[in-house]
Amino acid sequence: MPNKTWYWPLVILLLSGLNALAEEQPGAFLPYTNIRFGFAITRPAFLTMARESENGDGATFVSADGQTRMIAYAAHNIFNQTLHDHFAKTIQRLREDGIQVTYQTVIKDGHIASGTKGNRIVYTKSIGNPAATIFATYSLEYPAARKGQFDAILPAINRSFRFVAVEYR
Repeated sequence: MPNKTWYWPLVILLLSGLNALAEEQPGAFLPYTNIRFGFAITRPAFLTMARESENGDGATFVSADGQTRMIAYAAHNIFNQTLHDHFAKTIQRLREDGIQVTYQTVIKDGHIASGTKGNRIVYTKSIGNPAATIFATYSLEYPAARKGQFDAILPAINRSFRFVAVEYR
């Protein structure tokens, strides 16, 4: 009987390759929940956590090639800003960072802005909790050449971005 142990390395190699392909699929998402501020968001599976902030206010996710970055974070509303105040500050900050804002809107519980900086697109969304004591924000920066891919997945990310009840242990 021939020795078939050479099959296993091949099977493992094929399965790991399929897993990598699945992570690159535009519709594959993974959850992130911030326990400190009680917000949740799904991120594309091809973005891996680069780091979580030391104070627990959020996390940074990056693509394997380093070309795409997503940051999700929150902060207490210590200045008692209204949603419109927070929106104005966000637009001001984007412009100060050299981003040409091409889209901006206030929505029911937050605001969205996007723009370009060179050959990159920056998309940001902020939401306020019902008591207006916390603002959560996510920002996604990616190459303009991948606009079609991100136009297809941004609606799913936006739908997932919300405040949630968290259980402390």
